[in-house]
Amino acid sequence: MVVNSRDISERKRTEACIPAAFGEISTVLVDSLDYKATLANIARLAVPTLADFCFFDVVTADEKIQRIAWQHKDSEKQAWFAQVQHYLPQHQHPIAATLLTHEANYVPQVSDAWMQAAAGDAEELQFLRDLRFALW
Repeated sequence: MVVNSRDISERKRTEACIPAAFGEISTVLVDSLDYKATLANIARLAVPTLADFCFFDVVTADEKIQRIAWQHKDSEKQAWFAQVQHYLPQHQHPIAATLLTHEANYVPQVSDAWMQAAAGDAEELQFLRDLRFALW
């Protein structure tokens, strides 16, 4: 007889929180006409229940990308994560292409090659690596 046991309590607690998080996000969506405040609240609610971190970019009328909200699950890393606002996708960036063309771009795994293509410079590449995208 072989018995294999694993404590999945944490996973079950997380799964139980997901419907509540969507309920709160739905409330936030109808609560304010200020889209910046709404997206900041959604980022705050999504992290850490649905994601480790989150940021929202919008395309302005003159087709520039503007980052308007960001959140990290670790409050001690929030100040460090605020750097994400300095790394806006440029036209050659894969995310910029999606935002500007409105065409979906599925990336099943964020590889180092993808990060190198996305990074504007060595500093941004190191920031992306520090986010640990590769662990997804």
